[in-house]
This record gives sequence, structure tokens and C-alpha cells, in this order.
Amino acid sequence: MFSYILNYLISVEPLGFILFYSSLYLWIPSLLQTIFNNNEKQLSYSSKIEWTNKIVATISSIISFTLSCYCIYNKESWAINEMTSTCALSDFILKYISFYFLFDALHSTIYYKQLFDMSIIIHHLVVGILSYVYIGLYYRKAHLTLLYFLLFEITNPFIHMKWFLTDLKLQNHIIYTINGFIMAFFFIFIRDIYVPIKVVKIYINGYNELNSISNTIIFFCFPIITILNLFWTYLVIKGIFKHLVKSRKTTTTSGGKT
Repeated sequence: MFSYILNYLISVEPLGFILFYSSLYLWIPSLLQTIFNNNEKQLSYSSKIEWTNKIVATISSIISFTLSCYCIYNKESWAINEMTSTCALSDFILKYISFYFLFDALHSTIYYKQLFDMSIIIHHLVVGILSYVYIGLYYRKAHLTLLYFLLFEITNPFIHMKWFLTDLKLQNHIIYTINGFIMAFFFIFIRDIYVPIKVVKIYINGYNELNSISNTIIFFCFPIITILNLFWTYLVIKGIFKHLVKSRKTTTTSGGKT
């Protein structure tokens, strides 16, 4: 596997991913500075790093989710065997997300004072190397299953939007509330219901076509991811109720003063 990674990295193909992500990390800070200066607002060094990190993550999530949806929608044209079939687009998507994990882990390490989170690093390296690189790219199996997992990415833009609005002190804006409800919907429908059902169905019908390492990875990671998704959904719903109660109290207080 390590020889596969090394041979791939020294080939021409990764150059496009490297240029794409490098340009984002270099261009976005300048764009942010221009936008905030035009609105007569100051953006600190730490905030610029955090905004850049989350904007790149949002862009990556939107692209990954969109391409995965397209690939899954057209699965009848390539997924003859749901566990073993692959196509050029599924291969591209797995490479794309793997490079994002690599760049994000590197970015978080370089700016460790602002971004470092061991759980994120472990997530990127474990999920990126064990799942997308080993099972998907090296072993070339379970592409459809991995694409279903990438549907989780739809929740990330709303998670980051919540952070952006909080940083801009817009928690009382209607957009903050709408964003929270949409985020909760996707957590419940995509992370807790739709993807688990699809993945379990594929795995039950095709687990015997995977080697022991792949089965161990899926058998170990899937329950953990499912439990975490349920816990995060609970936190999201709890946060929405807390926000609504706080907003109602603020409105009641303001009304009483008038």
C-alpha cells in the first residue's frame, strides 16, 4: 500500500489536486482581508486562519457531496456489483476527498495554535487512509458504500455557517435559526437514517467479497460513526431548543421594557 501511495504521489495526476487546494489556502485569506476592509471591519490573524480553514472545508464538502450525489444517482450505469464496481468518477471523488483530508491535516498542524484538534487529525488520517485510500483506491472495493458516506458532507456547510454567524455576532438573526433547522434536518435524515440504511443493505449483501482487513475496518468504524452521528444530532437539536428559548426570553424582555 505504501508503494502505491508513493508511486501515485510522484505521478502527474496529483498535481491538479495540489494546485487546487494550494490556491484556495493562498487566495482566500487575501479575499477575506479585502471583504472585511471594505466593510470597515478588522479580521485578526487567528480569525483569518480559522475562516480560511472553514471556507475551504465548506467548498470541499459541497463539491464532494454534489459529485457523490451524481455518481450515486447514475449508479445503474456503473455499479453492476454494489460492493466491487468502480468508475472513473468514483475514483476521482475518493482521490479528491483524500487530498482534502491530507491538506486539512497539514493546515491544522502548521497553524496548530489556532486549529489543532487531535480528534480531527485522527479522523482525517484514519478515515482518509484506512477507508478512502486503502479500501477505495488501493483495494478498489466498496466505492458505492464510500460515496454514501460522503453524503455526510452536506451537513458541514451548515455547521460552518453556524460558526461564521456566531463569529459575526449574528446569533439573533433569522438566518441563524433557519440554518440550525436545516442542519438538524440533514443530520437526522442523511446521517441517522438514509446513509446507515443504504450502507447496511450493501454490506449485508456483499461483505463476503471484501478481505478481512476491509471487513474489520467497516465493522469497527461504522458503529462508532453511527453512535457519534446520533450524539451529534442530539447536540444539534439541544442547541436549537436552547437558542429558541433564549430568543423567546430576549423578545419577552424587550417587549416588557417597551
